[in-house]
Amino acid sequence: MSIFKQATKIESKLRLAIIGPSGSGKTYTALAIGTALGGSVAVVDTEHGSASKYADLFPFDVAEMHAPFQVQKFITAILEAEKAGYHTVILDSLSHAWMGDGGLLDYVDDVAKRSKSKNSFMAWKEGTPLHNNLVNAIVQSDLHVIATMRSKTEYIVEENSRGKSAPRKVGMAPIQRDGFEYEFDVLLDMDMDNNAIVQKTRCPALTGGVFGKPGEDVAGILLDWLAGAPPETSPTGTNGTGPTQHEEVEYENEPKAEKQTTPLPTDGQCSQFITWARKQDRDGGPCTDDQYKYLVGVINGITGQTTHKDVLKLMLGRDVSSENVPSYALTDKLLDWLPAELGNEKQNTKRANENYNPQYAACVRKLHETIMENSGQKKLIEEG
Repeated sequence: MSIFKQATKIESKLRLAIIGPSGSGKTYTALAIGTALGGSVAVVDTEHGSASKYADLFPFDVAEMHAPFQVQKFITAILEAEKAGYHTVILDSLSHAWMGDGGLLDYVDDVAKRSKSKNSFMAWKEGTPLHNNLVNAIVQSDLHVIATMRSKTEYIVEENSRGKSAPRKVGMAPIQRDGFEYEFDVLLDMDMDNNAIVQKTRCPALTGGVFGKPGEDVAGILLDWLAGAPPETSPTGTNGTGPTQHEEVEYENEPKAEKQTTPLPTDGQCSQFITWARKQDRDGGPCTDDQYKYLVGVINGITGQTTHKDVLKLMLGRDVSSENVPSYALTDKLLDWLPAELGNEKQNTKRANENYNPQYAACVRKLHETIMENSGQKKLIEEG
């Protein structure tokens, strides 16, 4: 019997991200669209009561959140909105969960400071699962979720209507983890004229759209697109996509381990990787202490174990110690390729190599599995 079946469009909930610089109308737009979606609206306000300034224009309930802006506070707020029966929850603004006082960046820094190594890369092994829990809480919610995010601001000089040069404030990337905005169905980028520019959408009717002071117009398009067959229920959760509310709340202080999704490569691919690594190890002198420490963190982050010496030994065909480190050429290229596999924004100390091959990180993980299983090690070395 085939694992495939006829696809059916299921009624779904909205995941909308609104980004823009200060003063572009993010909060107003979130309230206008959220209200037009119908039903009750709950707002999580991290902006010192700014949402309540629109209480005479839109009906909504508000929960003001103050520092520290721990990720779990946002997850709990989403769950509380579900429990209370709201139709839409607005997170205004989700940037605080990232770089606000007590946000994820502060959390990772604190973990690094408490550790013996003071290694911020290793600290992300604790920070990344928290971020993933936030993503899961948003995408698995039974509510429409609208999140505003501040964008990094830049001023450009252009000619105004009077023919004179004048500065204009523009927004750039959102202040959140790199790529986080693409977890949403629709991404609206607000400019200083309160225009919403559709930067990304799964709704075909919004593709390439620009909407001045959006509200009912955009909500109407989205409601048509979200319509479909009733979702199936499942014992594993409210809509078959994740844990129940009770199960979600239980992980409040106990982050779940991050899942590795990269498929393991074949022995032949690992053999090619070993051959490449050994050639690079012969080119040039030893790597620096900082490079080696960083490489250790990368390999440990991929394997989840402190087995970097064993992995390097299998790759290079020789014993490895702090006095007998890999070559500068190999380490430099590994640090260009491997960190990108982890999706960790802290790896920007090494730019992505244009020849980056994600299979290399999978090979490191496979070599680690080979070591742990104590099988096939001799074969891999011989093939290398």
